[in-house]
Order: sequence, then C-alpha cells, then structure tokens
Amino acid sequence: MLNIFRESARTWAIKALIWFVALTFVGAAFLVWGQGGARRDDIVAVAGDIQISRANYSDQIRKVEDGLRKQFPGQINTETLKALNPPAIAMNALIGSALQMQEARKAGIEVTDAEIRDYITRMPEFQRGGVFSSRNYLGVLKRNGFTAKAFEDNLKSDLLTRKLQSIVESAVHVSNAEAVDIYLDRRQPLVVEYVIFRPEDFRSKIKADKSEIKEWFEEKKERFAVPEERSFSMLMATPKSMADSVSVDDEYLKSYFDEHVSEFETEEQVKAGHILAQVSLAASKKEADAARSKMEKALKRIEAGEDFAVVAKDMSEGPSAQAGGDLGSFPKGQMVKKFEDVVFGLKPGEVSKPFRTEFGWHIVKTYSHTPMRVPKFEEIKDKIEQKAREAKAWEMADDLISSLSASLLAGQFDDSAKSHEGLKLKRYKAVKGAPIPGIDEWKVVSNVVFDIEKGTVSEPLELSGGFAVLTLNSITPPRIPALDEIKDKVKESFIEERSYDMVRTSAGEMEKEVSGGKSFKEAAKAGGHKVLTTKPYSKASLSDPKTKVDEGMVREAFSMEVGETGAASTRVGSAVFMLSSRGDVDLKEMKAGLPAFRRSLARAKKARVYTEYLAALRKRAEGKGEIEILIDVKKMN
Repeated sequence: MLNIFRESARTWAIKALIWFVALTFVGAAFLVWGQGGARRDDIVAVAGDIQISRANYSDQIRKVEDGLRKQFPGQINTETLKALNPPAIAMNALIGSALQMQEARKAGIEVTDAEIRDYITRMPEFQRGGVFSSRNYLGVLKRNGFTAKAFEDNLKSDLLTRKLQSIVESAVHVSNAEAVDIYLDRRQPLVVEYVIFRPEDFRSKIKADKSEIKEWFEEKKERFAVPEERSFSMLMATPKSMADSVSVDDEYLKSYFDEHVSEFETEEQVKAGHILAQVSLAASKKEADAARSKMEKALKRIEAGEDFAVVAKDMSEGPSAQAGGDLGSFPKGQMVKKFEDVVFGLKPGEVSKPFRTEFGWHIVKTYSHTPMRVPKFEEIKDKIEQKAREAKAWEMADDLISSLSASLLAGQFDDSAKSHEGLKLKRYKAVKGAPIPGIDEWKVVSNVVFDIEKGTVSEPLELSGGFAVLTLNSITPPRIPALDEIKDKVKESFIEERSYDMVRTSAGEMEKEVSGGKSFKEAAKAGGHKVLTTKPYSKASLSDPKTKVDEGMVREAFSMEVGETGAASTRVGSAVFMLSSRGDVDLKEMKAGLPAFRRSLARAKKARVYTEYLAALRKRAEGKGEIEILIDVKKMN
C-alpha cells in the first residue's frame, strides 16, 4: 500500500474487514477484479472492461450467506437461504460494483496515495496508544486470508465509489416545506376500531374427514416431499487422541527446537511513553509550526525537571494522554518506522527531541529496553516437548489417513477403526445444503458426500480436528411419503389451511355486512365478534421498536377516510377494521424536532437517489450489451 506501508508492513484492522467486506451486498463489493489475462473458464461475468472471477464470486456468495445469518440469527435455515438466493445477490453486487468503478473513472475521479494513507492511519483500530501499528495490520490480514495488496487495492476502489456517490448525492436537498408535509403525514395519530379473526378460533369447527384429507393430500402432496438423503461413514484420525502415544527423544526435541526457534524466542522490546501534538502531513506550515512549538514547550518542562507523565497528561493530544502517555511494551514492527527508529534508538530514561510522523509531532521517552533473547533448550524443554508432540501427532494422523485411503475399501472401515489406535469411526446422514449434526465443518464434508459414488472411498480431508476419509453407504432418493407414514403431519396441515380459509370467509362476511349498510359495531355484533379499539398511533410510532403494537394498528388505515372500513392480514390472522378518528399533530414539538427530521430525510433521500442512479447505470449497461453473465446463476442456488 504506498511505500510507507510496504516499508514497514503497515496495516488495517478488523473494523475495516467487517465494514468493507462482511455485509457488502450493494455498493462496492470489496474484492479484486482481473482486467484481462485470466482464463475464460475462470471468469463468471464481465461488466464493461472488468472481469469477475469465479473465486471472487464464490467468496462473495459466502459473505452474503454469512451476512444473512448474522443479520437474522437463528432464522435462516436452508430453505429460507435458498429463497433469498445468495448467488443472485452476490452477482448483482459484483456487477454493480464494477459499473460504479467504471463510472468513477469516466468522471475523472481519483484517489491519491496520500488519501489512502491518511484514511488508514487515522483509524483507531489500527493504532496503539495513538500510533499506527503495522503488526496488528499484518496479523489481521493473515488471519482472514487476505494480502496487503488486495486490501490496498480495494480500499482505493471503495474510496473511489464513495467519491462518486458523494458527487451524485450533492444535488439532493429537502426543502423546509417538504419536511413539514412529510412530518405531518408521519406523525398524525389515528385511532382504529377492529375485529380480529384468529385461525385457532375455528379449529374446533373443522371436521377432519379421512376421505377429504386424502383428496386434499393428493392435491398438495408436493409440500411433503422429502429431499435426497445420504448416509455415510467417516473414519477420522485425531492428533489429540494420538498425542499421548507419541514418543519423542531429546534428539528429536533438539531438532524441532532448531527448526522452530523463532517460536520460542523473546522479541526485542521497549517500554515507552509519548506526547503527541496531532497534525496532518497535509496541514499548513502555520499549523505544523504550532504543533512543533507545543512539543518544544513540553520538552522544556521535562528538561526543567517535571515528570514526563505529568506533562503528557497536560499536553498530549493522543489517546494515551490520560495514562501519562504510556504506550506499554512493544516489539519492532508495531509502530511507524520513524517513531520506531527514535524510540529504539534511545537509552532507558532518555527523552527524544521533537520529531514528526504522519500523526503529528512527538516527544518520546524510553523507560526500558529488553534485547531479543533465545532461551536455552533446557529452560523450555517441557514447552518444546508439548509442541513437538502435537506436531508429530498431526504428522502421524496425516500419514495414517493418507496410507489408508490409498488401499482402503468401503467395507473395511469398521476393521480399520478397531485395528488402528487413534482412529474414530462415526456414521452420519446428510441432506444437501443442510448442516450435518455433530460436524462443525459440515459444508466441506457435505460437498464430498454429494460428490462421491456409493461404495467408494473419498480422498483424505483435512479438518480442524484432524484428517478423515469418507465412504458413501446409501442414497435415499427424493420421495413423497405415503399418507399413512405422515398422516398426523398431513392432518395438522389440513386443519391449519382450513382454519385460514374460515378466517378469510368470516372476515369477508363481516365486510359484506358493513358494505350492505350496517354500522361497524352492528356487523360485529351480528357475527358474535368483539370490537376492539387501538391506542392512537402514527406511521412514526409503528416504526419505533419501543411501541407496543396492537393487532389493529394496520398500515392500510393511513390512506383511508374517517369511517371507512377495510381488511388486513395480521400476525395472528386477519382484521376487519374501521378508521375511527384522526388526531392533531403537536406543532410545538414539530418546530423543535424539524431540523433533525429534515436532516434524516435528506440522508434517506440521498440513499434513494443513489440507488436509483445505480439502477440506471445497470439498465444503460444492459442496453449497450456491456454486461455478460457466463454462468447459470440459478444452478448456483
């Protein structure tokens, strides 16, 4: 990322990862596109001059799926996920992102290296004591499987599309009159009288005749289809179960220590504090001179005998100020290079002269300096032995499964489990796309299960707990069970559907009575129904999660005249309702809240305008034949 970051391996952090990646369904899709040079079979779509690779598409599908599960925890099962169609969402997001990138370039929009550097270095998540930390950056990228270049390129792309969005939205305004009209519409309170029709109130009236249920089942039997199910056996070698039987002598331990010495060494570290006067590299000379002058004054106080921590609390503008500027202990590679060079170059107790980095002007004090040290073998022999045993156990597990898979037959899984210590045999059932109980990495396993033939043995799999091979025992094809197998389930579904039919019929009869001239209360009384009345509610109150919503608080009433009736679906059934009254808006409250309301309207309007702009971009590109989707997205779902 720019030389400053390449030189010291500077970084970003998890907030950026989540912000720019996890839930990016629209807007910039945070990935790297190839522009030519890729094999045709590696490309899934082309938008203008930007190619979307198969790997990036697969990655985006995964992000969409994970994002949906996080957004709706516990509510996304396989069927719901399929209905939401993550492959289509992912493809639309990637194409939209490509079109935005091209449009920004056409408009001559640019993002400079200085802008990227300034954006990254100012994020608190990337700082330690107010100073950018490169070690966190690299660590986060490595843990999440990203390279620095990919993140740098994508940040640039994201900032580019943000600039495009800012330009498009700059012409959007909300007038005071417009804000008043919308405020009155959203805040005017309504009162509704209503009757609720619940399915459970009709269940006892339904006669579940066997012949009628049978006839109904014949019409609806596709609802009860059972998907293909596969049963399989998994033979797994777990290093954890092998660790105790692993034998390692001193020669092996010393060899392991020599090969992995960096894992045991103590890094060179300093304990330091700093005082910071924040100023950007792009600041004026006057601003920079003022920051430097402040640090010179701080240094004079320290040289006059004042405690460094006291001066830091009084004068530092960094987040560590309240801790007396204390940065704690840290090794090389965590701070920006210039800061690191100064602090590691001081002797314990020394205070630096003022110096400048991209964060501003600093004074640092080094409290202690611990040199890098490699402990002697004897000092950490127990620790080495533990790590060596674990490593050897992984090797043994890998070797065992690899050797077995080369000659193992499907019918030999039981015998192998009995004759090899450390092997575990378990049997499972899998439905395509659904979690497999007892297996954390069920997606990996399921892909193999639905790829191999019955009676064959899979290639070795590396899972988080060890190594495994699978064999497919049986395939139960998709089928519709006989009525006798699921008669209770069918009966319940029949009663439920008939209950809803009766709800609709009863609600319709009451509506008809009112339309025929009866008053709302007369029609309700004639049908033996109780009339309920809502508390006053508005469009705004229905959007407030704190509002306790009655079943009669229907949105349909907002477009009706007082005395007009209607029907609406509710969470518990159906409602027949009448708009009883419209109240007045508190004008004093409106006057006080209008400025903030107007700003929120402007934000929403800008978002809507940009969404419409993106739709127009897509339509124009499609009209020119600039979008080419090279795969069948439906088959991906």
